[in-house]
This record gives sequence, structure tokens and C-alpha cells, in this order.
Amino acid sequence: MKRKNINNNLGVTQIISFILVFALVSTIMTSAIFISGNFIKTRGEILSHKIAKDILEYVAYGIIECAAVIQTFNNASYSKTLELPLSINGKSYYIEISKDFLYLNLTDGSIKEKTMLYNQDKLCKGVYGKVFISDGDIRVIGDKTGYIKLLD
Repeated sequence: MKRKNINNNLGVTQIISFILVFALVSTIMTSAIFISGNFIKTRGEILSHKIAKDILEYVAYGIIECAAVIQTFNNASYSKTLELPLSINGKSYYIEISKDFLYLNLTDGSIKEKTMLYNQDKLCKGVYGKVFISDGDIRVIGDKTGYIKLLD
């Protein structure tokens, strides 16, 4: 009696379907991780820009307040200490004044923000300074000479 060979392809079909499902799930997971990583990075950059802008507005307000005191009282000396964060998202930064603008730059160059000083250099004799934030405090100093400076 002859024996019939029956082709049983059920095992091969299951292995191929397992490989295809595994590849599909792996592709979807990799895409999800990549997209969520980019989303988190983008949100971190937006947050860093907002923190930098808030710090600049706080320092600008201190400079404007100093100029107002010096203009109101001719022989006055003014000093105010501003407490600032040591870093922005783990990166150090510095603040610099240039005529009508106040700049905040991260030392790695990833964030550059600026704000206006509303012509404070014209209302007093000059506004200058470049401060690296090392201990979290900066001083806004104005004296009877009419100059306003930032010191760390």
C-alpha cells in the first residue's frame, strides 16, 4: 500500500504570521518612542524659552526700578539683589546688557532671548554689565554718577 504525503503547512504559516506581527508591533513601538521623545524635547525647549523670558523681565524690572530711583533722587545710591535660578533646565546662562536690550544666553548657545529696557540708557548716563549666574544672585547697582551696572 502506498503512503500518501500530506503537506501540512500549518506550522510554517504560524511562524510567518508570528514574524509579521512581531515586525509590525516593533515598528509601531519604535515610532511611538521616537515621536514621544521628540514631543518631550520640544516641550522642554518651549519651557526653557519661557523661563529665560521670565528671568529677563524680572531683571529688566529691577533695572527700570533702579533708573527711576536715580532720576527721582539726584544724589541717591541704589542697590538691589535679585535672586535668580542657577540654571535653566540644567544649563548655565549669562545675562548681558547692550544699550536698549537685555540679553540672556545659555552658555551652550541653545537659547538666546532678549527684552527691551525701554530707553533706560537715555534716562540715565549708561546701563552696562555682563553677568554669569554662578551663585543665583545678581546685584543691580546705581549711584549718583548716574550709571547702572549689573554685578554678580
